[in-house]
Amino acid sequence: MPPSIIEVAQALELKLEPSAGELRCRCPNPEHIDENPSCYINPDKGVWYCQGCGAGGDAISLYVVAKSCSRQTAEDALDYLGGAHQAPLPFKMLNDDGPIDAAYTFCSIMKELGQRGDAVPPHLLILLQEENPVQNLRRFLENGNNDS
Repeated sequence: MPPSIIEVAQALELKLEPSAGELRCRCPNPEHIDENPSCYINPDKGVWYCQGCGAGGDAISLYVVAKSCSRQTAEDALDYLGGAHQAPLPFKMLNDDGPIDAAYTFCSIMKELGQRGDAVPPHLLILLQEENPVQNLRRFLENGNNDS
């Protein structure tokens, strides 16, 4: 089950304040300088809307706008975060970058490997268990799928 819009907003570290049955925060759109919080989240309907710039939508679009990524990338990251994927990602990967960024990084790297036609090698699983797995995965991809 994918995360709720509130879980996504919290993972994005949006400061949520109660406001007339909804939650108010600064707009997650990096192009909108929102000095006076103008974004409203309706947790019952699972939607959000910014009265300042007009952006809005569901939990996935909240992530898309905040991270400036594609809807498919957001769906992959949020599915992973919600437990839909059974990949061998250890909890310690969900550290410095935060849970969504770590899931986004992991999904992006795995997608890149698939697009290059690379099989996921067994030593990749070892990299996931070592210290700094996000950096290890990035280095793995940069080194062209070598064992070292």
